[in-house]
Amino acid sequence: MLAHYHRFESSVGLNHIVPIGDSWAAGSRCDRLLISLPYPYGPGLEWLRTGDLILQFLWALPITPEEAAFANQQGVESLEQRFDEAKLRYWDPLRQSVV
Repeated sequence: MLAHYHRFESSVGLNHIVPIGDSWAAGSRCDRLLISLPYPYGPGLEWLRTGDLILQFLWALPITPEEAAFANQQGVESLEQRFDEAKLRYWDPLRQSVV
């Protein structure tokens, strides 16, 4: 889905918010993806260096409409700070919004 969106709709990169049209799991309020750094895993997962090739891996974090609006108004860094303060359970499709 992200590859199709990136190729045919709009370029996808760091701090972009991508609408996915429906919740990412049954009963979830998360219907968008925030493209961000894989903070919980650190640079060990973010970067791959092999030979002359250097790749950066980002992750697609499911977020709620309220979180997307907050990021658009206050900035992605402010939203990520809220995630940290709330100890975001990013693996929980039924999690509540942090804003």
